[in-house]
This record gives sequence, structure tokens and C-alpha cells, in this order.
Amino acid sequence: MGTEADLEKLLDLCDNIMGRSFCALGDGATSPITSSIKYFREEYIAHLTNGGCPFDPVQSTLFVGASK
Repeated sequence: MGTEADLEKLLDLCDNIMGRSFCALGDGATSPITSSIKYFREEYIAHLTNGGCPFDPVQSTLFVGASK
């Protein structure tokens, strides 16, 4: 089980990788992690505190051609 401290550790790891990789893919790999934590931190915390995904998979899925 993760903790909020793990989010900070992820950001710290990304900061250590950014600009220090010989390959541009190293820098590029950090961007989705840092931006998702920046913009969706509340969702990460909801997953941590609830022990899983707090979203209803049926309501958050688009079923093409499904009728009600």
C-alpha cells in the first residue's frame, strides 16, 4: 500500500532523472508522472486513502452504441 510520502518520493526521483539522463527518453519519462501528480493529486490521494479506485467503472466508461 502506498502513502503520500511515496508521491513525494516519485517527484524527487523524477527531479533527479530530469536533465541527468544521457537519453532524451529519460527526461520524457518523467513528464507524465510529474504532470499527473500536479494536476490529479487529489485522485492519487483518494486511491491511497480508500485502498483502491474510488470511481465507479461502469459510470466512468463510455459504452459505444449502448442503449439505456
